[in-house]
Amino acid sequence: MKLYACRGAVGKVIVSGVTNHDSNQVTTKVVENTKCKTLYDFINDNIEQGSTVCTDDLPSYEKMDGCDHQSVKHCVGDYVDENIYNTGMESFWSVLKRSLKGTFNKINHKHFDWYVTEFAGRHKIRPQDTIEQMKFIAQGMVSRLLMDI
Repeated sequence: MKLYACRGAVGKVIVSGVTNHDSNQVTTKVVENTKCKTLYDFINDNIEQGSTVCTDDLPSYEKMDGCDHQSVKHCVGDYVDENIYNTGMESFWSVLKRSLKGTFNKINHKHFDWYVTEFAGRHKIRPQDTIEQMKFIAQGMVSRLLMDI
């Protein structure tokens, strides 16, 4: 018998994210908690009406009204169920975590949203070649600050 333990958000910065399966664009935001209303408000603000929302099995997603909601049960080792999956978002989280660990020595939680936004921007332009990526990033520079992309 296999037992799976699900990790919670205790002691962590909580980041919510959505990805569009058609365009593969990611939108992220640091949120206060993992309560249903908090997550639903973020998701509802960032999806088109009538979208199908695919999530993991976090109980906060169970009461999502107003959209077609499907989920996969990560806690029992399921990650894909026919057309129900959230691997695009899981891939983004994986790249974000590896990048943060490998790039920054210490991350200030107060500014965590800036880090996440930067990586969402990098994700957005990753299909472009290097020169086009550099041009796009340079266009966002104002004085010494790199603006949201």
